[in-house]
Formats: sequence, C-alpha cells, structure tokens
Amino acid sequence: QILKMRKQQLKRLKMQDKNIQKIIHDFKEGVADGLFNGNRNEKMNGKHYYKQGYDFGIYLYCEKIDDVEEIKEVKDAR
Repeated sequence: QILKMRKQQLKRLKMQDKNIQKIIHDFKEGVADGLFNGNRNEKMNGKHYYKQGYDFGIYLYCEKIDDVEEIKEVKDAR
C-alpha cells in the first residue's frame, strides 16, 4: 500500500513538472516575441503565460530603447 501511494505521488509530481515546464516555455516564447519581434504569435496569443511573457518582453524592449536614446543624448552633448 505504501508503494502504491509513492507511485501515485511520483505520478503527480511528474505531471506538475510537465505543467511547470509548459508554463516556462510559454513565458519564454512571449518574452522572445515581445523583445525581438514586437509581434504576438496568434497561435500562442490565447495562453496566459505567453501574454505575460510578451508584455515583459515589450517592457524590456522599451527599456532598451530608452537606454539607447540616453546614450545618444550624452554623445551629442559632447
């Protein structure tokens, strides 16, 4: 009976791990699309973690643009 319980626990942990890996994958896909492409992948657009990643990627892109503009202003001021 203990062995059966352990097998069930292991099965649940494997399913949780699979779900976590899928969440991470979707988030990373969204970040890459937001940061490098600037366009949402319509196939992924309905996924919650993809959308969060995309928003974060857009944020990072905007921060990068702001940094580049600040560097240009400093160079132009010289």
